[in-house]
Amino acid sequence: MKALTKAAAAIGDGIVVLDRVHRYGEGIAEVADAIRRGDADGAIAALAAGVEGVTWIADDPAAAAESDVMRPVRDGAVAAARTVIQAAQAGDARAAIATLSTFRVLCAHRRGAHGVATWMERIERWLAATVPGFAAEGEWYAGRPLLVTENDYGLRLYNGDTGVVVAEDDRLVAAFDRGLRFSPTRLSAVDTAYAMTIHKSQGSQFGTAAVLLPEPDARILTRELLYTAYLRFPRAFYDRHATGQVLSREQILRAVWGYEYDPGTNVVDVYIGYLRRKLRTQGTNAPIVTVRSVGYRLDATA
Repeated sequence: MKALTKAAAAIGDGIVVLDRVHRYGEGIAEVADAIRRGDADGAIAALAAGVEGVTWIADDPAAAAESDVMRPVRDGAVAAARTVIQAAQAGDARAAIATLSTFRVLCAHRRGAHGVATWMERIERWLAATVPGFAAEGEWYAGRPLLVTENDYGLRLYNGDTGVVVAEDDRLVAAFDRGLRFSPTRLSAVDTAYAMTIHKSQGSQFGTAAVLLPEPDARILTRELLYTAYLRFPRAFYDRHATGQVLSREQILRAVWGYEYDPGTNVVDVYIGYLRRKLRTQGTNAPIVTVRSVGYRLDATA
């Protein structure tokens, strides 16, 4: 106990950033760290070296979409979707929802050759060619993955929530986490989720993600976008000694992303919002208090 007390006194008030990663392997951490530091050469070198946990396809995904080089993307998307469809047809909503996060295609754009709309259509073609009776029921078919695009407070569904259409008895229902079940016709703002934008993926984690990037000169291709795509949910770790301390947006950005604060960006506010929502959906009060015009405070009593 004395040793712990002395260690706590030595640390004092402040932010403790944990740099040993347990969520993913060293290979992913190496590339993510290079992206965070803005080291483009280091990131490319790590990818080209074939680091653990990462497969780098150097070809343009739009031009090579139907070639053998993109087989890992095609096989991953089809295998995951087939498993979801089988579970949904069997009425196993829990298994179907759990399988949704095993594989996801992430795009920077919504439209265009590298965009969500194009890749969604392509994945559905792959499924139609390999899964017997795919989507035979029409728009609402068992196994259709759903992404909520607008908050619906009446249904307790929020922008970014994912679910799946499941066969229950002689009807179809849209099943979501937290045990929520609805008739699909009650859903007013949902998309099919075989592919989604990197922006929409914030707050999510996937077993495998195929990140399809546009041309190098695309304006949307920023370090923030790459880092978000690579990790899905950047995490800052705060020690108990930081409880009650007001942390500015600049402090949080430096601790998590490691680059200078741009007063024109709201990236911290966006991620704080996702973190609060994630805590609420897990039945936990979000102890993050906004200090107006300053930043945020971690409050154990909130």
